Amino acid sequence: MSLRLPFAALRSLYPFSPPRRKFSTTHNLVGELLHDHRYRIVHKLGFGGYSTVWLARDEVAGRYVAIRILTANGDSNESNILRRLDFIHDAHPGRTVLRPTLDQFVVKGPNGKH
Repeated sequence: MSLRLPFAALRSLYPFSPPRRKFSTTHNLVGELLHDHRYRIVHKLGFGGYSTVWLARDEVAGRYVAIRILTANGDSNESNILRRLDFIHDAHPGRTVLRPTLDQFVVKGPNGKH
C-alpha cells in the first residue's frame, strides 16, 4: 500500500517558498530539488546523530519516498551495508521488516558530501 497525496494539498498544509541557499542537512530543505530534479523535498520527518530523514516526492515515479541524508562526509560503509541487505532471500524471516533502497546518490553541500 503506497501513500498517495496530491502535492498541491501538501503545499497548503506546509506552505513554503524554495530556499535560495546551498544544501545542508541543518537547514530547512523543503522545496529543494535533489538528484537532477528528481526528488522534491516536502517535509522533514526526523533526525538523529548520523542522518536526517525527509519526505520527498519522486517526480519521475509519481510517488512519495523517504530520503535519508547522512551527515556530511559520513560513513559511506553504511550505504554499502544497506545495499547488500536488499539482496536477502525473500524467505528470510527478517526480510519483511527491511525497506528497499530505491536510489542512492551524493549531494555536495557547504559542509561536504552527503
